[in-house]
Amino acid sequence: MTRHKAVSVTCDDGRAYEFDLLLSAADELPRTSLAKGLAVRLGANGAIAIGPTGLTSADNVYAAGEVAGVPCQIDIAIGQAAVAAAAVHDTL
Repeated sequence: MTRHKAVSVTCDDGRAYEFDLLLSAADELPRTSLAKGLAVRLGANGAIAIGPTGLTSADNVYAAGEVAGVPCQIDIAIGQAAVAAAAVHDTL
């Protein structure tokens, strides 16, 4: 088995850390122009408001990931997308 090189991070105060894997989450406003065009309801934080399955206020329109709430890592966004995909499948 080949070991991959660790990712090193040095903070402004000089503390250094090494990680096998490093994921980032960008703290930006969600891009909701398409949702606005579909008359999808937005929440107070400007993100698309969704229910437990990712369904928005528009029929048959689902959302997942950062566009649907607080910034999150890719693994959480993928989980939300899987839930939404299962819900779409159940409506077929």
